[in-house]
Amino acid sequence: MENLTNIKDYKKENEDFYNSMNQKLDYLLQQQKDILTEQEKQRIRTMTIEEVQTEMLRVLHEMKLDINKLSDLLERGEE
Repeated sequence: MENLTNIKDYKKENEDFYNSMNQKLDYLLQQQKDILTEQEKQRIRTMTIEEVQTEMLRVLHEMKLDINKLSDLLERGEE
């Protein structure tokens, strides 16, 4: 009976540990996003019009590539 209790305690401690780690990771990821957002804001403030246009074209190109990949995956999934 003692072994069963130890296993239950272990499972509970394990769950608590992983829940705690997931919460901490979520917090860190959120902080990273905030920092990156602030860095992006600072960068955008100092960009010229040409740099903004170039960046917009780059993002547009990446979006088109992503859409093409998704489209290809959907087409393969229907076959």
